[in-house]
Amino acid sequence: MKKDNVIMVDNVLSFDITDSKTKAGIRVVPIHPAIIDLVTRLANESTDEYLIVTNSRSKYGIRSDPMVKAFGRLKTAQGFGPDRVFHSIRKTVITQLVRANVQGTLIAELVGHETGLVTFDVYSQGATISQKYDAILKLPQLSQSLSVDYGT
Repeated sequence: MKKDNVIMVDNVLSFDITDSKTKAGIRVVPIHPAIIDLVTRLANESTDEYLIVTNSRSKYGIRSDPMVKAFGRLKTAQGFGPDRVFHSIRKTVITQLVRANVQGTLIAELVGHETGLVTFDVYSQGATISQKYDAILKLPQLSQSLSVDYGT
């Protein structure tokens, strides 16, 4: 995520996801109030165009590898096994939104999935930023802050 991907839409600080494997993945997602200060700090402290600074790269030049490895170390340190992967976070978010009675089409829009329905995937202009923000607010907040070393 780059600093330029943090945008203000109708007074709601959001992530503008402009690169994805699918059309549905390109979307604007409000930033949960619990992490606005973190995102702002990361943007202000960044020494390059990215929110998370790292000098580490894979042998193919992929900069996300240190973050993936840091996630693996963190989840292992917290007692989670190999059945928990980075996409487990997506599963948890979707489950929490379902349990908060958020519409399935809005959930799909937030997480970058197609609905499989022409009505919504082709003809709908999607939810407003306000509707998305209200849905994001239904997610439980983290009870503790985490500090992760990304191998910079």
